[in-house]
This record gives sequence, structure tokens and C-alpha cells, in this order.
Amino acid sequence: MPESNRYLISKTRNDVAIQLVDRAGNFKALAWIDLEDLEKVKPWRWYLSSHGYATTNIAGHTVKLHQLIMNRLAAGDGLEVDHKDRIRLNCRKNNLRIVTRSINMKNVALRKNNSSGVSGVYWNKRDQRWCAQIKDKEGKRLHLGLFKDKQDALNARVEAEQEYRYL
Repeated sequence: MPESNRYLISKTRNDVAIQLVDRAGNFKALAWIDLEDLEKVKPWRWYLSSHGYATTNIAGHTVKLHQLIMNRLAAGDGLEVDHKDRIRLNCRKNNLRIVTRSINMKNVALRKNNSSGVSGVYWNKRDQRWCAQIKDKEGKRLHLGLFKDKQDALNARVEAEQEYRYL
């Protein structure tokens, strides 16, 4: 069995970097936690998963570091732990929040083919206009309009986000 993880403690920032390894024990990445959570995570060997999460095995079950930190191992209530900054290895509590699956899925990076720089706004080639849309709480796509000016489409999207209480 590979040696235990190494922990780099920063007392000035009150956080800890966990050196993650692969199954062979080779260093792969750093995961960050609050200093107060060190004793909670120390009993286990932490690895970098193929999906980019810090994971371990507890009683035959794969457990993600952020779930352990937020006490969400077997909640069964349909809620999830979300990384606010979308950095999977930043497991400090001020970066984690408990949300519904729907909210968690809204906190994703823009697609590579996004033409506007904003989620829910895109160039409609057929109509030669900027299209704005949003999904409601049930996941139904709502058309917000077609706009000649990109800024008008962006404004419509921002107003809808406020109305539907996005993030």
C-alpha cells in the first residue's frame, strides 16, 4: 500500500493542501481544505479520480472529498454539493454549498462554441439576431426574444435570471 498523503499546512490562511496521488502513489495534484477539516480527512488515502475529484474508498464505497467535508455521504435528500468556483479540488467550505441538482447544473462552464460569452444568449443564423433564453425551475426552456443588439439580449437574460432567481 502506498504511503499516506502529505499535508501542506498554511496557518496564515488556515487551510491545507492535500497531495493527491494516483493508485501507484505518484503525485498528481493538490486539493485544498480548511485547516479545521484536517482531522476529518486524515484517516483516508486520497486519490485524484479520472473525473478530477479528490476521492477515497470508505467501507467499499467511493467517496469524494467535498461530500465528506460537507457531511453529505448518504443524505438521500436529492441535494448535492456544488463547488461555487467550479474548481473540483477547492474543497474549502467557503467554496462549497448544498444545492439542488438543477442549481448545480446551472453552475457549469460555458460551452466551447458559445458565441456571446453568456449562457442562454446565442447568435441565431436564420434570423440574423441574438436570441436570449432561460430555463424555468421545472427545466422548461423559455424564449426571451430575438434582438438586433447583443447587449439587449444580454440584458434580457440578466433580467430573467433575477426574475427566476438563478444562482
